[in-house]
Amino acid sequence: MKKVSYLLLVISLIISSCSENNDLLESTSTLKKKAIVTENQVSSPVSAEIHIPPYVIPGDNNGGNRTCAEVAAAFNTSFDYCGDKIDYDGDFMGSFPEGLIISTDGTYVSFDVSGCIEIEGEYYKVGAVVVKGSDNANVYYYPDGAWSDSGLASPENRSGKPAGLSNLTFCFVKCDIGVAIKLWYYDYLGNYRHAISEGEVVFDSGWCSDLGISKTYMEGSIQLIREGVVVGEVDIKLEHGVFNFIVMMYDDAHLDWGGVFIGSKELLVDSTTGECPAYWTDPWHKFIDSSFSVPLN
Repeated sequence: MKKVSYLLLVISLIISSCSENNDLLESTSTLKKKAIVTENQVSSPVSAEIHIPPYVIPGDNNGGNRTCAEVAAAFNTSFDYCGDKIDYDGDFMGSFPEGLIISTDGTYVSFDVSGCIEIEGEYYKVGAVVVKGSDNANVYYYPDGAWSDSGLASPENRSGKPAGLSNLTFCFVKCDIGVAIKLWYYDYLGNYRHAISEGEVVFDSGWCSDLGISKTYMEGSIQLIREGVVVGEVDIKLEHGVFNFIVMMYDDAHLDWGGVFIGSKELLVDSTTGECPAYWTDPWHKFIDSSFSVPLN
């Protein structure tokens, strides 16, 4: 009887052990299945400057690399230009577009665009950044585009900290931005006159039939005209999403006040009733000094 009891005990232990092993295998299998990303999953760390939360998104590459096409699909959007995947191993093993400044300590990444950057004759800002580390990647998506951000990193690993940087991919959207200006000034005789910006004319009648909307993305200038004569100019510089303006009037003329519009041609037209726009109210920005700044919303 003792031998039978011992045998039953051994069999019971084996069955119990097998059952525990099966449970462990099933649990491990479940974890592996959960590790397969089938939809966007919020991740960390949140970016330091714009406070954008990153996402881990589905993709075909088991190593975590994500393309701009996969990012576009994940966020139901589109990009106008897809940058190359640039590997990092102490240094970047490739080049980013000129005007896009990248810095990293090997884990955290910051980027800066001093205005919209020119790529193959078109102008762009950052639409998304893919930050890859270890076998996974964080995607930072900017619905309205961005000129700068910092504190971007790959997903956290088992240490509870972001994995070291493996590679970066930037996805870009076009800058569809124009600038239109109307201002009032005193000429050298003291006459009170107005001037408008030169550029693409988008209205058919009224004073705005000569108003031009000019596309300028980095350093540039817009000429001010009155009755076809250049009476001044406006220097423009876009930095970190802020336009900096300097108005210069010719022939001892003096600025009184004016309005500046920043946006697309369609918005400029839609902001009116088909008549000349009220350049002293939203979405125009009023200015009274010859040097002023306007953030691009």
